[in-house]
Amino acid sequence: CILILGCTTGHDLEGLVAQAAALTPALVLAAPSRHPRAIPPTTVAGALRSFGLATREVGTVAEAIREALRLAKPEDLILVTGSLFTVAEAREHLLGIPGEVYPEIQKDILTPR
Repeated sequence: CILILGCTTGHDLEGLVAQAAALTPALVLAAPSRHPRAIPPTTVAGALRSFGLATREVGTVAEAIREALRLAKPEDLILVTGSLFTVAEAREHLLGIPGEVYPEIQKDILTPR
């Protein structure tokens, strides 16, 4: 199993990583979604490594998919999980769907109150 994991703020990162570790993946690719609340891949990777998992950080979900496909053998499973934003981006990439952007969320985050 090659696991692609991306999380957003508010997720139980340690709980997700503990469940990921139970899958005993050969490799985990820590990938952030485009969502403004995405947890940086360095943070996700640190949590993964604390469970002894072989981990690489990548810049985008699309990069993670390309890397997983490059490394996977025919019998391997590639699993994308964590945030629904991460899974949605994987579907966008694999199905050629235009990427969703979040201007209203970004506006709320960037606009002082």
